[in-house]
Amino acid sequence: MISAQLAPPRRPCPAPLPPAWSDHWVGYAEAPQTTADFAHGIAVTARHGTAYSSVTARIDHARGRDNLDLQQAVIRAYRMVQTTLEQAPGGPRVPQRFWNFVPGIVNTTAGGLDRYMVFNAGRFAAFADWFCNPGHAAVPVFDPDTFNRNIPTATGVGHAGDDLIVHALAATLPGRPVENPRQRAAYRYSAKYGPLPPCFARATVVPSVGGTPRRLLIGGTASVCGETSRHRGNLVAQTTETFRNLDALIRAAGGTGLDAMQSLRVYHTHAADRDAARNAVAPHTRQMAPAATLEWVHAPLCRADLDIEIEGVASLD
Repeated sequence: MISAQLAPPRRPCPAPLPPAWSDHWVGYAEAPQTTADFAHGIAVTARHGTAYSSVTARIDHARGRDNLDLQQAVIRAYRMVQTTLEQAPGGPRVPQRFWNFVPGIVNTTAGGLDRYMVFNAGRFAAFADWFCNPGHAAVPVFDPDTFNRNIPTATGVGHAGDDLIVHALAATLPGRPVENPRQRAAYRYSAKYGPLPPCFARATVVPSVGGTPRRLLIGGTASVCGETSRHRGNLVAQTTETFRNLDALIRAAGGTGLDAMQSLRVYHTHAADRDAARNAVAPHTRQMAPAATLEWVHAPLCRADLDIEIEGVASLD
């Protein structure tokens, strides 16, 4: 470990933080520790609590990097997160949830790819190594079944800054990935969405820790059925479809539906749509408990034809 002041210089970055509940879960922690890879322009900062850890990786100047440079930096950043969690005080921590904030997320790059596709190629390579089945091989071999049983949930949206930010929430116990019966698993998407697919589960069941209830961490959910975006240009219809997906996902995990939601974060693509998005979301939140929290974030989404995306936490007990 090196001291935080020796990390690459930090500039103000408008990338959103994880929701406040994630800090609450980590709770009291020793002073954050930062490691840096100066050659690749990456800094990783970790906080370790009793049962949970939070780790943030920042890839400097990601907006201006070419495809290969960005892909390699993403691989390196995720591997640094992996090492940080494996070497956590008191024993390894298991990732439950990622938030990825990618500058220029839908901008087209060389070869007809967009920045999200380039990011996904790096993440896939890192996860194929992380969630592998080494067996007796000298070099770990990618095993799809092991991969599918371990992949955590995630959100991937854009932001206006220059750096690529990855936030991870990890725990002492493994979670259980959950898929949505209305959607194709993201890691099984066709080549239409990039040469290597997005790598995330639709949600993660977090086991009870110290008597806490079981909870479902829901990744970024949008108006997608199968693998196809629905209701292009219709914010109200997209919102309704998104809540159908949220309800189906909670039920697939063993929950009761939208009434189990404890927290929502709503990402909307266009700043001018804030009031329209609020009006579209309001009828659906009436099914939630009065104490449930709701947060709004203006951010470009990973597909240009989507206008709204929702993540959250639901109770399963």
